[in-house]
Amino acid sequence: MWDGMGTTRRSVSRRHRRVFWDRRNWQDLARGIRSAGRLPLLAGILVAGMVVGRGMVGTMDGALGEQAAALAGGFLAQRSGQTALETFLASFFSSGAQLLLLFFLGFCAIGTPLLYLYPFVRGLGMGFGYGTLFYQHGWSALGWFCVLLPNLLISTVVLLQACQQSIDLSLKFWTFTGRREGPMARITPSPVYSRFVFFLLLLLLSAGVDCGLFALFGRFLAL
Repeated sequence: MWDGMGTTRRSVSRRHRRVFWDRRNWQDLARGIRSAGRLPLLAGILVAGMVVGRGMVGTMDGALGEQAAALAGGFLAQRSGQTALETFLASFFSSGAQLLLLFFLGFCAIGTPLLYLYPFVRGLGMGFGYGTLFYQHGWSALGWFCVLLPNLLISTVVLLQACQQSIDLSLKFWTFTGRREGPMARITPSPVYSRFVFFLLLLLLSAGVDCGLFALFGRFLAL
């Protein structure tokens, strides 16, 4: 008996395999990724770090686990006793120090591996810190998380953008390393400075948002 349906399925399957292995499709995908920049890759590394950090929560026994719990509790206790100015400065200097690190690594020819490691380390801290918060306090920590989330999101997006800019700059330095004219003959620092000043202003705005939310809702938060 003629199996027209089976023949159709086999032909569709072969067509799908041809589409998958077609070099032009992969080239189009590569061009799309390049046009999107490195930001999706950096975001993926950040998420991977968050997953690993969250997985570490609850697996630490003994003194190490107690220290982690004390660290999370100490952060909230310190936050509760801060003035609005102290909250602003703590938020700004925390993210500002990371921005400064990214800036200097961008001017380093061998800084690219460290720059790719940065989002993983940041994600690791985020996953472990907030994971510990919910592990210790359950859903009662949701109020704290909602207040801290806007600053966390804004600063993370800004720092990932800065990381992307620094990787581009570091790769340029690496490309021109050893050439007679030197990298600064081909690199104009002024746009780099202006971008990082803009990032700094965004981090100031993010710290202001954090300060404002804590001033409005901090007195209602309790664990």
